[in-house]
Amino acid sequence: MYLGDFKPDPLILAVLGVRKDEVLAVIRPPATAAHYHNPLSEEITRALYDRVSAAANVVGVITPRTAAQAAAIEPFLKDRRNSAS
Repeated sequence: MYLGDFKPDPLILAVLGVRKDEVLAVIRPPATAAHYHNPLSEEITRALYDRVSAAANVVGVITPRTAAQAAAIEPFLKDRRNSAS
């Protein structure tokens, strides 16, 4: 994705609760409703969710395109910060 003149907010990591020793991964799921959608992209994205969830120093932020997509993604997510150990 091209962001042109984008300038990140220097406070966003603190707002999101991301520590300085963590990596922020922003993930945009595939356009599942688009005519050009390739189902393989869903497999790749699920593998990405698993990889990010398993990494000790990575915080993932997912930006679903629709409420239905958010509901479909939910079962694949693992919240280490809010889960019981």
